[in-house]
Amino acid sequence: MTRGTVAVIGLGRMGAAMAGRLIEQGFEVVGYDVQPQAREALQARAEVVESAAALAGRADWYLISLPSSREVEQILIQDTGLLRSLEPGACVIDCSSSDPRSTRGLAEVANSRGIAFLDAPVSGGPAGAEAGTLAIAVGGTVDALETAWPVLGAMAARIVHVGDSGAGHVAKIANNLLCAAHLMVDGAGVRLAAAAGVDPERLLEAVNAGSGRSAVTEAFMPKWVLNNAFNSGFTMSLMQKDLGLARDLLAEFRDDAMLSGLIDRWDQETERLGGQSDFTNVASVSLRE
Repeated sequence: MTRGTVAVIGLGRMGAAMAGRLIEQGFEVVGYDVQPQAREALQARAEVVESAAALAGRADWYLISLPSSREVEQILIQDTGLLRSLEPGACVIDCSSSDPRSTRGLAEVANSRGIAFLDAPVSGGPAGAEAGTLAIAVGGTVDALETAWPVLGAMAARIVHVGDSGAGHVAKIANNLLCAAHLMVDGAGVRLAAAAGVDPERLLEAVNAGSGRSAVTEAFMPKWVLNNAFNSGFTMSLMQKDLGLARDLLAEFRDDAMLSGLIDRWDQETERLGGQSDFTNVASVSLRE
């Protein structure tokens, strides 16, 4: 027996992984992506449609995984106006990394129509989605979260309700800002120790037993950096986009030269490494610059 129907909008690496996890967890999935090849990739496992408008009334939950607020607004308000087609009682879950200001506007429109709306950006990548171990920061009402819980709980090991609409996306921006800082600083620290004759693997063993540890030293370095795999699935330019949102928050709420400088440095590294380079490349322990 199906646990309900989830419309998944955006079938890139992340959206496809979430769709696959939901199917495995007993949900019926109907998918849509603007790219035909993305739709075709899911056809063997779920129904796909050729327009977002065709999803209206087809699902209990509408899960969105798109690159930015622009694409989310195009789907929900502009091109197809999906929000205008959904019936009261529907639930929209935006797992994209989006501009909180846009999110609050979309939530206001949805709520005025009796539609639950959550911003629920995720951390953990496609592998975390497939394993059901994502971390999700949620913005929205308690009632909306309760409505969305079956879907979120099927994908996540940890769900944190951080506040009202937009708060989830603010938390995601802050998280990625910190992640970028760790990648750059931790990589520099390992390179320094290597230049001084300390083996990077032994260094990380020591750091991870002490106060300098982070997700980068505990997970990213051994999984993607020290082995030169650099295949996390998240690009330099995607992080650059998220740091652009952080720059907007700084301009609106709290000017901070240190954080602005960090974002500028990421822009420089993106230009140096290339936007399509995996973002873990910035922590390379290569001593050649």
